[in-house]
Amino acid sequence: MHEQRKARYRTHLKDFITMLHTLDVDVEAHKELFQVTENDVKRMKEKLGKFDINDNERKRLRGIFDDILFVTDKLLLMERNLWTNIKPWVQQAEDIRINLPPSAGMDVAGFFSKSRIGIVRNISKSIQKTGAKNRKDSIKTMRQLVLGSINLEHKTFFDDYPEILNRVESLTRRLIKMENNWREDKVKLPQVFIDTNDIVREIIHEDLAEIFKDIFHMYTLRTKVYNSMIAAAQKANPGMVEALEEERTKICRVGNHYTSLHDKHFKTLNKLYGQLGGK
Repeated sequence: MHEQRKARYRTHLKDFITMLHTLDVDVEAHKELFQVTENDVKRMKEKLGKFDINDNERKRLRGIFDDILFVTDKLLLMERNLWTNIKPWVQQAEDIRINLPPSAGMDVAGFFSKSRIGIVRNISKSIQKTGAKNRKDSIKTMRQLVLGSINLEHKTFFDDYPEILNRVESLTRRLIKMENNWREDKVKLPQVFIDTNDIVREIIHEDLAEIFKDIFHMYTLRTKVYNSMIAAAQKANPGMVEALEEERTKICRVGNHYTSLHDKHFKTLNKLYGQLGGK
């Protein structure tokens, strides 16, 4: 998935760079990286026609392009950290949760003759002791995995997430304002210019939505793991229950924080897009 998104960015940013180069915006250093050819430039000139911009607009577009590169690099890094460094820890904890030893004892009455019940009950007690130890070990491992994943998350992108949301909002605002200014000046924008801007905005918004979906899923799994840990600890290690419940509360609080940021972000985007085209 990460490589697919990386390839998608490369394809559409190549179109954006080609368009900027054709409009004499200084993106020379990026032409080789994105493999912009003379044929690409020729085709773009045909699509842009006589459309031209002034030096101030070139500087503005160059600044927007720098922001696009910053945001896309951050999104790809965030995605890679999620999938390769953090999510595997949470998934391991979920796998252990699914395979937790049963907490109930063996019900022997009605299944064996009276002469066998005493023997089987002794076996059952032994199994329960083994199960309790296994549950304690499982709780310890799941807790380490979940808390370890949270520690990694805080080190790699927790603080970056709100910053990225703000940068995307700022970038969207600048692109929309630029288009609206040209429309107010009765400048006929080539369709390729509108389409290229739309696609760049779209893939950034889509990736942010996918990253939030991954984060939401990760916090859902963490909560499920803690619910099972607490249920198991009530029999295997009652002294841990209070600490586990406090940790679960904190995890839910952070998950709600991400949801709140996400909801606020998309309300802001909806408001911005309501202004596109002078609406």
